[in-house]
Amino acid sequence: MSQIYCPTEHETIDREECGDCEMCPEEKSDGEIWDEIHEEERTKKESNLKNSIAILESKGIKYQKFSDYHYRIKNFDFWPSTGKFYNKISKKYGRGVFNLIYKLER
Repeated sequence: MSQIYCPTEHETIDREECGDCEMCPEEKSDGEIWDEIHEEERTKKESNLKNSIAILESKGIKYQKFSDYHYRIKNFDFWPSTGKFYNKISKKYGRGVFNLIYKLER
């Protein structure tokens, strides 16, 4: 038997005893929970992509676009959806559009 916390009764009760009142949370399957998590991740990456490119453009930084997710700025490869960048000369990785801008200005 599984137990749940009932906000109406303010105690833990057996799921079978739950009256499914409006206070009880809707039960979701593991698959539905993971689908929601993956959708949030996709939304976050799309937001990162748009915001990173907007920041680069607002700073007047020129870039070469290889795909929607891969850009080159001087000697750096940049993936704006994750914020990851790679310096082709030093062979070092970094993260964050602001860290990339800092490295470009040095």
